[in-house]
Amino acid sequence: MITIQHYGPLFARLRREKQIKASTIARQIGISEATFSKIETGRCSVSLERLGRMCEELDLSTVDFVKLWQKQAVIRRKKQKN
Repeated sequence: MITIQHYGPLFARLRREKQIKASTIARQIGISEATFSKIETGRCSVSLERLGRMCEELDLSTVDFVKLWQKQAVIRRKKQKN
């Protein structure tokens, strides 16, 4: 089973690519920087609603975010097989 915790590292990468500070997103969605850090590192789960709000901060739909995560997971599996 995949939990929302597994999405944190991808979110962190996309956030850095867009050059958005973690503190900015944390403030916008109403959580502490420490909690946001735990989400990005997979040490804390997040509700689907909050994930949606996080994605909005990246101008990305939740559906598109999940599609990116699935694509990344397929690539990882292919690399592991080789």
